[in-house]
Amino acid sequence: MKRHETSEHERERADGLRDSPPPPQIPELLREPVARPPVLDRNEVASQSGLANVSTAWGVAMDFVGSVIGALLLGYFADRWQGTSPRYTLIGMVVGFTFALYRIISRTLAEERREKERRNKRKQG
Repeated sequence: MKRHETSEHERERADGLRDSPPPPQIPELLREPVARPPVLDRNEVASQSGLANVSTAWGVAMDFVGSVIGALLLGYFADRWQGTSPRYTLIGMVVGFTFALYRIISRTLAEERREKERRNKRKQG
């Protein structure tokens, strides 16, 4: 059996590895674990987001427009069916505005109620 002879290049490489400087120290910042942020409630995160407020405003606006247009169309088709002029169209428009305002007010009151409950939870907890 032939013995494996190391070449001069391999010996130089091995000597270079032995003479290498020690690895650098790990900074203090990287040695300590980072504290995790507190877990927030999904509703709390949504209330802090500006995008959530924008989407809520768009939802309310589209609900308003949809209610008015829907009732207006019902009045228009009732007018065509009865052969009357703008009577049911105007009634539909008034009903649509009334229904839309009712929905906006009820949604606002519900949101205020939820916000008040959240504040009370924070004060107690």
